[in-house]
Amino acid sequence: MQRLIKNLLAPKLILTIALLFSIGILYASLMRTDGLPKVNFDQVDKVFHFIAYLGLSLIWYLYYISCNLGKQIQKKPFLIIGLLIVAFGILIEVLQDVATSYRTIDRLDVLANSLGVLSAYILVIMLRLRIQNFKTKE
Repeated sequence: MQRLIKNLLAPKLILTIALLFSIGILYASLMRTDGLPKVNFDQVDKVFHFIAYLGLSLIWYLYYISCNLGKQIQKKPFLIIGLLIVAFGILIEVLQDVATSYRTIDRLDVLANSLGVLSAYILVIMLRLRIQNFKTKE
């Protein structure tokens, strides 16, 4: 069982997943949405943005953790990863406006992305603190 867990936390596997997830978000953000079914909820895409960037952040945080197993995990790298992911989201919004004729910049998308990243950051920091408290009680 430990071997299975160790293999699942292998940095190369997580990096591959993180890169594929990042490319998937980039592709989905730049593709045409004309043929997609319409949903009768005005801001449903903001929910998708939030969930996508929450997931993206968690995967990249997991990658950082997998590379530092057994070491003291610091807050600063999590903050840097989060800021880079927010920058990635902003870059995609700019690309939507500049590189496509069918997509535009949406500040609310950037806000939803950023809230997803912030939520992931808070979750990871809370889990990190819980794990540290658990270890000190042993």
